[in-house]
Amino acid sequence: MAIFLTVTILVITVLCGEWRASFTAEADITGKKYLIKVMVFGVSILRLDISPDGFAPALGYVWLRVNGKRRGISLTTDESDKDSIIRYLRNPLTDALDVHRMSLGVRIGAAGFDAESALLVQLVRMAAAAGVTVLKGMQRVDFSGRIRADFGKNTLRIYVKGIMGACPANIIYGFAAAAVRKAAAKMRGERIRAKGDRT
Repeated sequence: MAIFLTVTILVITVLCGEWRASFTAEADITGKKYLIKVMVFGVSILRLDISPDGFAPALGYVWLRVNGKRRGISLTTDESDKDSIIRYLRNPLTDALDVHRMSLGVRIGAAGFDAESALLVQLVRMAAAAGVTVLKGMQRVDFSGRIRADFGKNTLRIYVKGIMGACPANIIYGFAAAAVRKAAAKMRGERIRAKGDRT
């Protein structure tokens, strides 16, 4: 009986407790290099090396090279499109993640345009403050930022580092709820088609 209770407590703790991971995202926009990394207990569990690989403005479509493989992202709100950015943002996994701590670093510079670089830094600071306000409205996050100008250089670098947490039970629930919504939408579509066939 004691072993059963111990195992039960361990399972509940694993499923209902929060798992934490650190993440970093680096973007060297002038060098066209992007990196996203997620680590758990100091071990890298996800690493994405990203570089742009094409853009079709008329189609609203962006191609990226992710770890050597070409991926397409549609910049539309059409959820029926499997490559739509909305589908990526509404992934059940993203809903289950909580950001606890985040630091932002931005370096901006354009050789020969120091005044414009300083103005752009102020605009980015205001945009970052607005973004943090929205984020803090959704989650309790400890935020710090350092946005500065790199005078005399052509630089545009962004660095984000933080700690996020997720509860496995919430992840399982999120995917189950998404599957139910998808099945319900499919059934509604079939009923509508059946009514159309009868008329």
